[in-house]
Amino acid sequence: MEARCIVCGKRPASLIKMERHVGMVVARRWHKTDGPFCQEHALATARQYLGRTLLAGWWSPTSFLYNFKAVAVDTAALRAARQIPPADGE
Repeated sequence: MEARCIVCGKRPASLIKMERHVGMVVARRWHKTDGPFCQEHALATARQYLGRTLLAGWWSPTSFLYNFKAVAVDTAALRAARQIPPADGE
């Protein structure tokens, strides 16, 4: 059985992993999500995660280094999202 998008329930959907990193002066926070996404929601979520990571992920010495991993994961998620065929409207 083909997977359905965890946001809207449409098909086709592919398993996509995304990470968002927030660097703070003395701490850092990771937000991770993975699941089947349709093309529309995979692109939107990956863009949102990447944008937040690029904006807020650099703000401590250790976060600066960890941020590269989150950027790489989200860039790969954007590439994978573009490969998903458009949703069928179910």
